Amino acid sequence: MADEPKDLASFIAQNQMIILKRVTLSCYQDRMKGLLILRREHIERRRRRILPGEELCAVIYIEGDQLHVFHLENGHRLETSIEDFYSSMNRISQQMCNKKVIVLLVARPRIYD
Repeated sequence: MADEPKDLASFIAQNQMIILKRVTLSCYQDRMKGLLILRREHIERRRRRILPGEELCAVIYIEGDQLHVFHLENGHRLETSIEDFYSSMNRISQQMCNKKVIVLLVARPRIYD
């Protein structure tokens, strides 16, 4: 995680997050293709499943040294939050064509009261 902000590791640790998927996207077409990976059914079929007792909690993307976090209230809100994510990526896509973007999808243990 050398090319990511130094505080990212501590941010993830403090929030007890688990990285489910990491995607590096370097151009507009790659970025849009990469975002398809963020659909819940894709996440659950690739690399690491969301385990019982865990919930999807955020989408993090890193643009240069800027860290953007989209918090998800629970797994059911994923599609709505992904829409926010798409629109945000679309808004900045023109300026970012030559920049690398790192996308992290994170989960954390469910907290029961």
